[in-house]
Amino acid sequence: MWRSLYLFLLISCTQTGTIISDAPPPNLSQPVIRGGWALPVDEHEEIQRAENVERRDHEIRVSLAVEHFEKPGFDRYGFWDQSGNYEHAYGGDQDGSFSYRFTGTEMMPRTLEIKARLSAESQSQGKADETSDVTLLINGTEVGRQTVVPDNGVGRFYVWRLKDPARIRKLRLTPDATNELRFVVDPQAKKKHGLCIYGKALNASAPEPGEPITIVYRLDEKGGIR
Repeated sequence: MWRSLYLFLLISCTQTGTIISDAPPPNLSQPVIRGGWALPVDEHEEIQRAENVERRDHEIRVSLAVEHFEKPGFDRYGFWDQSGNYEHAYGGDQDGSFSYRFTGTEMMPRTLEIKARLSAESQSQGKADETSDVTLLINGTEVGRQTVVPDNGVGRFYVWRLKDPARIRKLRLTPDATNELRFVVDPQAKKKHGLCIYGKALNASAPEPGEPITIVYRLDEKGGIR
């Protein structure tokens, strides 16, 4: 919502920040777009840098940096970290999607939880009725749908949680980093006003600490279920 105040900095952003142009990057296979082009990095190294995997007793936590999106399906999209409370990926003006690759697990989790701070997207203060219906997909299979708040510059946390073994198996999780997490505002959705995905806090006045997208696998004492 603060981006419109800073459009005059577009030229300088290509040197110090992240491009905010509507034009697509030259290479969509590279998710990080800075300075107006996709960084030429090795694909495996990029995945490792984009996510952080923590392994604890009976739990695996995967954290995804919000700027490392792939296959943006919005007409207008980018990553903003120049002002406001949180850095965020943004996509407008109506329907579209953001995809992220992530590491799965060898054992079937007892519970799968996905958490992200989200809002709709607007180039100004979002109106009360400018919400978005967001569907979460993993490897092409729907996990669930939630209506996210209008663009208020901070969003709120949304959680998708699966406990049914049959539904978890349908996700076809693999132990490598080729799994796909996809946030979708469907063209057929009743409410479609774009999408913002928030990450790190940019200042001390942010209402809550910033967090990446998180995927949590909770295993039983035997490691998981089959």
